[in-house]
Amino acid sequence: MGYTQHAVRGAGWNGALQVATTVLAALKVVILARILSPNDFGLFALVAVTIGIVESFTETGINPTLIQSPKSISYFLDTAWVISIVRGLIISILMMAAGFAMQFIYSSPQLFILIGVASLIPLAKGLINPAIITLQKDLRFFRDSFYRLLVLIVEVVSTITLALLLQSVYALVFGLVISALFEVAITWAMFSVRPRFVYLSSRAKEIFDNMKGLNILSILGYASENVDNLIVGKVIGTAGLGIYQNSYGFTHKLNLQLAKSVQVGTFPVYARMREDQQRLKRAYLKTVFTSLGTFILIAVPFFLFPKESILILLGEKWLAAAPLIRPLLIAGLLQSVVAMSSSLLVARRAYFWLNANLLITTTAMVFLVVTLGSRYGLIGAAIGIVVARGLALPASLFGVYETLNRKDITTKTPWKI
Repeated sequence: MGYTQHAVRGAGWNGALQVATTVLAALKVVILARILSPNDFGLFALVAVTIGIVESFTETGINPTLIQSPKSISYFLDTAWVISIVRGLIISILMMAAGFAMQFIYSSPQLFILIGVASLIPLAKGLINPAIITLQKDLRFFRDSFYRLLVLIVEVVSTITLALLLQSVYALVFGLVISALFEVAITWAMFSVRPRFVYLSSRAKEIFDNMKGLNILSILGYASENVDNLIVGKVIGTAGLGIYQNSYGFTHKLNLQLAKSVQVGTFPVYARMREDQQRLKRAYLKTVFTSLGTFILIAVPFFLFPKESILILLGEKWLAAAPLIRPLLIAGLLQSVVAMSSSLLVARRAYFWLNANLLITTTAMVFLVVTLGSRYGLIGAAIGIVVARGLALPASLFGVYETLNRKDITTKTPWKI
């Protein structure tokens, strides 16, 4: 099977997973929206952002390194596992410190407890067997999709069950903890190859050397996707953030999740065909145009009937989310192009253009969401997101054009720059 077919097949399996993911996530939100309050969702959004911020600042680049390197997974396995464990411990400690600060920033003592419980998540995930990345490296997309679907099912079932029992925001956090513990267990059950607690500095150096461009990319990437939550929570309040989050979930996040499924399927393929410029160009264009057309078709019903969509999915108490649907759909489509392009740019190590896009997005978003959100409320924040995404898109597109047309292709392996 050719690499283009692998890319399409990988995107297909990940697309199928995202359909299942979307259905399960929507089912979870539909049920939880009738049990929990907007304030609960807002508090949980701040917890999730805290996890993501600390994780992005401590990005080690293990997964991209293992995929990009021509060396076997077993070469890095032990060292990668030790790094993951130490990183998980560091993230947990930093989260506790962040939770202490956020309880004062958002005037909510409950945040410290919630973030403290959530700090168990990275601690558990640090124990995941790094051999799981072989599913992507070896293009075994069906098994990879099935594995991630199982983890999601455990999260959804446990969260809904706990919400019915506790009827509080703690159900959302404990659901993630249970999911993380299950993910650790399944990665050890799936592979006979087991890491040992052995650290080799020479192999760690290879991982950390590759991390240099990815660390900035991780920080800016997370900020561009989540800084709006921090601002909305502060400017409008946690209840407003809860409304914003659920409208975001059925619009912007939906498009972005589908785009990321394409990104996961295409990245290892682009890394392999990195030096065959014509095949790379054909694969990229075919993937982006086909996927974008699909995303637009999915978005049409929400765009045409925003109020009805909210009433059906969330219920009458969430109608304040209806005006946000259209601008967030547009923002999501713009961001989906960036997400699908990023797999090409990372495979070609064109980090500059990705970082440029993310820096423009984050800077514009902070200014526009603060300015428009303070003046016009939630709709102002949503419009700020659209404008920020639109301003940053040309950087990614120019990066794609440059990397697909540059003449400096050599015969070096994908591991060498």
